[in-house]
Amino acid sequence: MLGGQTPQDAAHAAPYAAGICLATARKWIAHYRFEGVAGLQGRSSRPHRLYWPMPEEMTAQVERIRRQRFTGRQIAADLGLSPDTVSRVLRRLDANSS
Repeated sequence: MLGGQTPQDAAHAAPYAAGICLATARKWIAHYRFEGVAGLQGRSSRPHRLYWPMPEEMTAQVERIRRQRFTGRQIAADLGLSPDTVSRVLRRLDANSS
């Protein structure tokens, strides 16, 4: 509770409602608790990580190794990639089940 209101009231209840969803209200409350008023200042909505497509050469290496019947985990270890990244590439190549 912040300022005598529950997060639900602050988000939804008139006449002082912010007109936001409960998750956003809770996020703003957490920002305020950790950083004070400065935590409520405008923030960038840019993701912390950005998607960068894998270079075609690396995709070709994944495909070549997969054709040698290596598993996704083996390919990841050989190329120094995350198993999740290799899995996404294999799905895109439709080579995940072969």
